[in-house]
Amino acid sequence: GSGATLILATQWDTTSQYVPGPMYEREVSMTVAASETASAWQVSTAGIRSLPRDVRAGGLAIRIRDFDRCAAIVVTSDTSIIQKLEQRIRGLSARAAEVTAELAALKFERVRETVSQLQREHAVPAGTAKLLTSIKSSLARTQQEQRSGDYHESLLQAADAMRNMRQLQFLCWQDATKGLCSPAASPHTVSFATLPDHWRLMNRVRAEREHLETHRCWTAAFDDAGSLQRDGWERSAADKSLFSSTTDVIPAGAGGRVLRMATWPTDPTGRTGQRDDVVPLILTSPVFEVTAGDIVIIRGRVRRGAAVASGSRRPLLLYDTELGPEHGLKPELTSDWQEFELIRPIHRGREFQLCASLLTQAEVHLDDLQFYCIEAGTEDNPVRMIGTSGR
Repeated sequence: GSGATLILATQWDTTSQYVPGPMYEREVSMTVAASETASAWQVSTAGIRSLPRDVRAGGLAIRIRDFDRCAAIVVTSDTSIIQKLEQRIRGLSARAAEVTAELAALKFERVRETVSQLQREHAVPAGTAKLLTSIKSSLARTQQEQRSGDYHESLLQAADAMRNMRQLQFLCWQDATKGLCSPAASPHTVSFATLPDHWRLMNRVRAEREHLETHRCWTAAFDDAGSLQRDGWERSAADKSLFSSTTDVIPAGAGGRVLRMATWPTDPTGRTGQRDDVVPLILTSPVFEVTAGDIVIIRGRVRRGAAVASGSRRPLLLYDTELGPEHGLKPELTSDWQEFELIRPIHRGREFQLCASLLTQAEVHLDDLQFYCIEAGTEDNPVRMIGTSGR
């Protein structure tokens, strides 16, 4: 081969699928397999930087300073490879600095516009103004360094600006989700750009919370096994050759009863294998009539049962027919009860249903399930639907 190893290191966190954090570390360390004569270089559009050589028993120890989202590391004993890379980078560094500066400026305009919309709906987190000032300063430095021909410094200033933008976005998202059982509880907390829609929705919900009982409501009464059929619950199970399952009502202390869902492989040896395209059990609620502009709130509590062991901490998916399983809630279950709440503005549906789906072998208990419907807003108090913040 070329006699070189390319390492692509990436920073990831548990919220990146929604709104990533700063994705920055002052220093990252790793050890890679390498020959005794190999050295490491960090490669970017700003240039190539030699990393301190630290040979250890496990290979070559690498320390990356100011790790920002990702890093490309070349490990090789052949310095001619590095020389060729340097020549190529010199030819594109000016264009890279120009494009990166343009990207940072465009992103700042979008972030600033969203912050302006947020301020009309909700108080923004402390530190927002300071971050905006810092971002503007970095962007000004980016342009200044680019004009002077220092493309390396221009790229660094643009990276600082975008890192502070990620920090600002994350603070606003964190503020929006701190009162929710999960980011999936609201359809508008899936991104920074939709946070104004989220606060517009929450302002309406909070205005009605104290008297939800005055709105249309329905409570699931798990009195006995027959109540599921009487109330109109629908059960869909996988082929019995793959999974066995049960849906029933069981006693749960102090004379109460709860809904139990359980599923397990029909073949205990596991020879039939587990298929990703098979959902073992789905239980769908009765139809709840809605109209466009309504807001449906679903409350309940859930826990893990002990009769069926599960290798997954999140075997249950709760979703609705308005948004589908892609926007569902997957709580991390324990043996203790935990409450959940889903808030769903109605955009297109006329019939609303909740679906509880077991994704693998498990036993799950559901209880205290309540549906509330806040009727469509008036012209004086409208509720806008997904994606209406003028982006």
